[in-house]
Amino acid sequence: MSGVNTFTGTMLLAASIGGGWLVGVGVRARTAVRERPAAVALAPAGSTDAGIRLGGPVKATHVLHVFGDYECPACQALEHAAGDSLRVLASAGRLAIVYHHAPLSAHWRGPLAAEVAYCGALSGVGPQVHDALVATAGVWSASEDPVPLMIDAVVRRGLSADSVAGCVASGRAEGRIEADQRLAAALGVTAVPAVYLDSARLEFRSWAALLRHVTRRTALRRHR
Repeated sequence: MSGVNTFTGTMLLAASIGGGWLVGVGVRARTAVRERPAAVALAPAGSTDAGIRLGGPVKATHVLHVFGDYECPACQALEHAAGDSLRVLASAGRLAIVYHHAPLSAHWRGPLAAEVAYCGALSGVGPQVHDALVATAGVWSASEDPVPLMIDAVVRRGLSADSVAGCVASGRAEGRIEADQRLAAALGVTAVPAVYLDSARLEFRSWAALLRHVTRRTALRRHR
């Protein structure tokens, strides 16, 4: 009997450990993305103070704020891995997406790209110019004279070369970029990409986890 009891106890212990492991996996899956309250309030999607609206309703209930740098490889990875799917959610009216420029000091081409992007936004083609800069980042980021390459890329999206060059030369976009940088500093953004959903910063382990979280959160809140 003692042998049977020992065997039974061992099996129960193993089952308990296994169950605990499964619970742990479930907890880790749920916490693959953590929400941290933002240090300051974020403007609604329709605000013109800072950021480029990439999609979604002007008066969206939920807003995804993305702080990035066009020359940043991780920012490009986010765009390639989750950008299209996030745009689908925006097209369905579940959220708005606002892109903020927080160029890193080591990337001297980043602010130039941000100016071109804002010039596109001021001309009413912000999303198209944003996409063009992301798609061609591997080309202009390796050039000693990136502006002509940036202009060539965005001209294909509906802007004239003269209008882009004139806008950049005029400094019209500088105030918007400075507003983005002030907001990033107030939020404590020190690395990009940094992603905020409504009033919380999202800390995520993978692009897939981020996408799942945003999809679930906007769906749940939308139907409350």
